[in-house]
Amino acid sequence: MTPSNPVWLGPYYGNHMSLEDYEILTIKHIAATELKKETELMRKKWFDYRRLHPMQATYYFVECYKLGYKEFIRRNYDADYAEGIKKIFRVPAISKKNGKPLEKTKISVEDFLLSREKKAFWQMRQMIDELGMPYDFFIAQAVKWYSTEVFRQKCIMPPRPGQIMKNEEFLASAVLAWEEECENRIQYAKDPIYKTESFCGRDFQIDYENFLITQINKRRHKRFALSAAIYEYKTLRIERALLEFDEDLINEAMREANSRTQ
Repeated sequence: MTPSNPVWLGPYYGNHMSLEDYEILTIKHIAATELKKETELMRKKWFDYRRLHPMQATYYFVECYKLGYKEFIRRNYDADYAEGIKKIFRVPAISKKNGKPLEKTKISVEDFLLSREKKAFWQMRQMIDELGMPYDFFIAQAVKWYSTEVFRQKCIMPPRPGQIMKNEEFLASAVLAWEEECENRIQYAKDPIYKTESFCGRDFQIDYENFLITQINKRRHKRFALSAAIYEYKTLRIERALLEFDEDLINEAMREANSRTQ
C-alpha cells in the first residue's frame, strides 16, 4: 500500500520511486541493525508517514531538513544566498582516470545517500518518528532554537543531524512545543486515506481515529471540535463518534455544522 507519489506531501527529491527501488536502496545503504526499529515506529510516527516506506519517508525528512537549512541561512545571514541553495551535501568528486574519490575536490549533490551523513539522517528521522511529530514541525523548531544560539555566538552554521540528536535541551523544548501545538489546535493528517470515505479498517486508520477522539476530549467546547472532525474535515466516522460521545453532543455538533453552511 506504499504510494509511489505521496501528493499530500508535495514534490521532493526521492518521492517518485517504486517499492522495489526503495527496498534495493535500503538494503544497499542501510545496515540491518538500523532497520529493527521500523516495525515499531510504524505505530508511532506521524500519520502522514505511516504508508511510506522508511526510505521514502527519510527522503521526505531530508527535504524538510534542506528547507530548514535554507531558512536558517535566510533568517540569520543572507536571504538571497539562501534562495540559491539547491544542494546541501558536499562529497568528493570521482576521478575520470581511475574512478577513485578526489578528497580535495568536492561537488554538491542532492541525494543524502551519497553523503557521509546518511546514517545520521536515517537515525534522526527514526528519532522524530519515535516522538510522533511531523518532520517539518520538528525542523522548524530546530531553526528557531538554533537561531537564538546565533545571537549568543554559539552557533554559526545550520546544525547537522548529529548535533541535533545530541542536544537534550533542544529536544525537550521541541517535545514541549509539539504538546502545546496539539493543545492549541487539533492536528489533522493530510493523507486522504484518513478521510471517512476511504476508511477500510486498517490499523493506522483506527489509530488516527483514536488520536482524534483523544484530542477532542481535551477540548473545553467539544461540539466545535467534533463538528469539524466529522463534517468539515470528514475524518471521523459518525459510527465511531456514536460509540465514543453522547448523542446529545453529536446532535450539537451537527447543528453547529448546519449553522456554518447557512
